[in-house]
Amino acid sequence: MDTTWANSNDPNQSEYYFDINPEWLILTHYPEQDKWQLLENPLTLEEFNNSKYVKPVWFHLGFDEVPKLMADKEYYYFVYKEPDNDWSVNLQYSSENINFDYIKGMEAISISQAGMMYYRFEKDQITQKHFSKLA
Repeated sequence: MDTTWANSNDPNQSEYYFDINPEWLILTHYPEQDKWQLLENPLTLEEFNNSKYVKPVWFHLGFDEVPKLMADKEYYYFVYKEPDNDWSVNLQYSSENINFDYIKGMEAISISQAGMMYYRFEKDQITQKHFSKLA
């Protein structure tokens, strides 16, 4: 738990960080001692720094898996498990992690795989090393 946020007594603050899934907390918090990651295979600091950053609101809104970015020769595929609600998702990117632009030409593709949603977009519009965020 993040005690700063989990017990703020602020009625506008979510209790998201109270009794949080360790696989979700490690996306935004890195403890000083590995044992407090509460993971079967703790991340190194380098792995944490190179991992995906997923804001807690992603899970708070009903998504229950970390989204994936997959690729083939021509396209990137943004893949996530659809929640039981009608949220829409937009993906943005940046080469310097400051100014983010929306990815153009994202199209949903029809693949039947256990409630997974696949969006594809052409690789040539973003650099191989980039930062992305959901909006």
